[in-house]
Amino acid sequence: MVNIKAPWDSHNADGIHIENSNNIRIFNSVIGHGISIGSLAIRPDEDDVFRIHVTNCNITNAKNGVRIKSWAHPYRSRVSQISFEHINVNNAFYDTWYQACQSMEPSTVIIPKGKFLVGPILVLKGSCKCPIDFHLQGDLVAPTYSASLNTDHWISFKYVDRLTVHGGGSLDGQGPSAWRHKCNNPPTRKHLPTSLRYYYVSNSGINNITSINSKRFHFTIFSSTNITINRVNIKAPWDSHNTDGIHIENSNNIRIFNSVIGTGDDCISMGPGSKNINITNVQCGPGHGISIGSLAIRPNEDDVYGIHVTNCNITNAKNGVRIKSWARPYKSRVSQISFEHINLNNVSNPIVIDQQYCPSKPCKWGNSGVKINDVWYNNIYGTTPTQIAEMLNCSASNQCWNVNMKDINIAYQGAGGPAKSYCNHAHGVSYGQQQPLSCLGVGTVH
Repeated sequence: MVNIKAPWDSHNADGIHIENSNNIRIFNSVIGHGISIGSLAIRPDEDDVFRIHVTNCNITNAKNGVRIKSWAHPYRSRVSQISFEHINVNNAFYDTWYQACQSMEPSTVIIPKGKFLVGPILVLKGSCKCPIDFHLQGDLVAPTYSASLNTDHWISFKYVDRLTVHGGGSLDGQGPSAWRHKCNNPPTRKHLPTSLRYYYVSNSGINNITSINSKRFHFTIFSSTNITINRVNIKAPWDSHNTDGIHIENSNNIRIFNSVIGTGDDCISMGPGSKNINITNVQCGPGHGISIGSLAIRPNEDDVYGIHVTNCNITNAKNGVRIKSWARPYKSRVSQISFEHINLNNVSNPIVIDQQYCPSKPCKWGNSGVKINDVWYNNIYGTTPTQIAEMLNCSASNQCWNVNMKDINIAYQGAGGPAKSYCNHAHGVSYGQQQPLSCLGVGTVH
């Protein structure tokens, strides 16, 4: 055990420097200023660096966390077999983020390969002066249930423009530590954290990362504009309650494509104020499908419009494509919606409009104040174990208008006859092939 101290501004006062040495062990010690491999490429003919293992360390109030650094010189050597595991780096994140955010030129924040314990909350704020590339190569691990109470997010980017989070790494929300409490303590459940939140973020993206076992939602996009989500992999068991893959609310111009999402709730949910959302080539399942809603949760919700879902596969899911609102009088509008070229495989409720949504009893039935119109379903096909393949249950006081069904082919895989459709206060037309037979009017194929 050693204790090494020097002021934060004492230049070049490394705690322990190792060079041309083998089989060195350092443990149970207190030292400042991060853990680094390097600097390398200072001079010709340097020896290789390999088998460096850093584990169970806390890095606090440091300029850097864990770092590999080399000069931009042509001198050759190799760095290999490196691991950083179980590193608590909250303050290192904040300090590195601050430097990147204040930089007058584009910056890159690199989280190297390894496992890092982060939390219970990490909030990285702007506004920043230039674009930031947040390169997540490693695996960030959330605290367990008891350390995550009474917060609605784990990692949050706030008031940032031109941010890209990518790199092939992962976020592990440690959801199993929390899910078992969902029935015993409902008031606490709603405070479980989303794994990654974009909050007032613009002109940014999330690309090539994995989210595993979030305690609640995996990603939330809130009050954000012009966000692209590409090649993300989201995983949670089918029975993990309220673990929506991506939830969007009060946001505009969001694009999600080329992604694989399997959760215990909606693969993608679009809440109030979702506008101009394009979802393409998403593999969804298990889960509750791709949903607009829930709506009419509270008064004064913003409208939802310009939602386009195309070329998606939904497999082993409770729902396919769904619009849902509570039976409450709170007014808003849903319009300019299209679901096209959707392949359904063993989906219990393939096409749903539910304006009496109530997931938990008792329910106070009434008329939803949400007006739904201009909804298009085109080329939706596949299989269902449920006989009612189309359920259009609209509000009596705000009926659904201009609902269009074209080329629907959903086969019921069960006893008792073919698939059926059900309409309640739903008005529109059907075109082309209709299996089940549509409960809407029959139109002319254009």
